[in-house]
Amino acid sequence: MGPFMAGRYTIDMNTKKRILIVDDDPHFLELSRYLFPGHETRMASSVYEAYSLLMEETPDMIILDLMMPQKSGLDFLNSDIRKKTCADIPIVIITAAYLSMEKRNLLESDQNVVNVFDKLEVVGFGGSPVRDVISSYLN
Repeated sequence: MGPFMAGRYTIDMNTKKRILIVDDDPHFLELSRYLFPGHETRMASSVYEAYSLLMEETPDMIILDLMMPQKSGLDFLNSDIRKKTCADIPIVIITAAYLSMEKRNLLESDQNVVNVFDKLEVVGFGGSPVRDVISSYLN
C-alpha cells in the first residue's frame, strides 16, 4: 500500500507512524502509551523537551496540551521552532482547560490543528475519540 491523502496531509502507509505527545501531566503521558497501539510514541513533559525531540526526529503527528508551566501549548503553536521543524505536521490538542467555542474555533483555525479535545472526554471514553481522529490521519 502506498501513500494516500488524509485531508491536506499525505500519509505513507508503509512506515510506522510517530506521534509526539507533549503534556506536563505524567499520568496522562503514561496513559498515552496505551491509547495509540501500533504507533511509535515519544513523550515530552514540556515544550522545551518537545523542541529537543523535534530537532532529533520529525513526528507524523503531535498531540499537545495547552496548559503547561514555563511555556504553554499556545507558545508552542506560535513558536518559530514549530514553524521551522514541523510546519506541515497535524496537531491534535488535548487540554483540561475550559475553552469557549470562540477559543476552540480560533485554535482550529490554525492550519495544522486538526481537532481540539477536552482531556476528560479523552480519558472518559478510553481515548476512542482521539484514536478515531488519529486513525483518519495516520492509518
